[in-house]
Formats: sequence, C-alpha cells, structure tokens
Amino acid sequence: MQVEGRARSHVGLLDEESGGAAQFTGHARCVAADVRHRFEALPADSELRPLTKAMLRESVDRLSPSPATTIAQIQNQARLITALYRALDRLDTTQNPASAL
Repeated sequence: MQVEGRARSHVGLLDEESGGAAQFTGHARCVAADVRHRFEALPADSELRPLTKAMLRESVDRLSPSPATTIAQIQNQARLITALYRALDRLDTTQNPASAL
C-alpha cells in the first residue's frame, strides 16, 4: 500500500529541536490541499465525495492556526496525515485506474 511508505517517509520531518512541529503542521496542510484539489475533480455522483468531504472538514478542524506543540497533538497530526494519504490513494485509484495495477 502506498500510504505506508508515504507516511513513514514523512515521519522524519518531526524534529522538535529545529521547529519540526511547525513543519509537520505545514506538511499536513499541504497534504490536505492535495486531497481538496482531487476532491474538487470528482464527479458529483462519486461515492467518494461524502467520505472525502468529511475528511477535509475534519482536517480543517484539526489543523488549527497554531502548530502542534505537545507530543499528543503531534501524534494526532501524524494520524491525520496518514488518513489524508489514504484518502489520496483512494482518489488516485479512482481518477487513474491504471495506476492501481
């Protein structure tokens, strides 16, 4: 599954001593923007629209204007990033069926 490799490769962004928490938050926002872009390209009758819309709504709620500062907040953002990558994988498979092979 693609998400495992993507998520693991970005865990290295978290380096608390060098402002990694802010980078992690920024990364989460970028992934959410990618999901939003693909969501907008979905047909109106796509069965992925409700699930993706809910994921985007949750990401807006969880990505407050300030970066995560506690380990628990950072872990929650890591979980959110993993969920967003899963959404991207679903959207990629739907929009590019040949890439699922």
